[in-house]
Amino acid sequence: MLDLFAGTGQYGIEALSRGARHVVFVDTASLSVNLVKDNLRLCGFMDKASVFGRDALRFLEDCDNFDLIFIDPPYDSGLASKALEKIASFDKLNINGIIIAELKADTKTPEVAPPYIKIKEYKYGGVKIVKYIREDDLSNDFSERSI
Repeated sequence: MLDLFAGTGQYGIEALSRGARHVVFVDTASLSVNLVKDNLRLCGFMDKASVFGRDALRFLEDCDNFDLIFIDPPYDSGLASKALEKIASFDKLNINGIIIAELKADTKTPEVAPPYIKIKEYKYGGVKIVKYIREDDLSNDFSERSI
């Protein structure tokens, strides 16, 4: 799993607590990187994590592929669209992988190019969660898939 724009690392740490084998955390802010490391130590997950203090978009240019990517950039930054574009252009999601993007509720939902497709979006108060997948067989109807 990739926790892009990791902040405190809460999403990646939650994934580890639910059985994820390994999570890669990326954030450009040194304060966030240190906070993620502290939180991983407190939870006992340092051996199942890699933490990078790098620009998230540049990180996508030379990283491995993932089964799950969580994107939670600063709201109103436009970085969600840019990250999705990079993920698609460098094809960083494994087949049948999932991308979850957290956005401000009134943000226009970013589009992606095939074989990446938007499956569903949810609104919770001031937050919008958008689910994308990478699928090679685009003839299937994905509208009924749940998150």
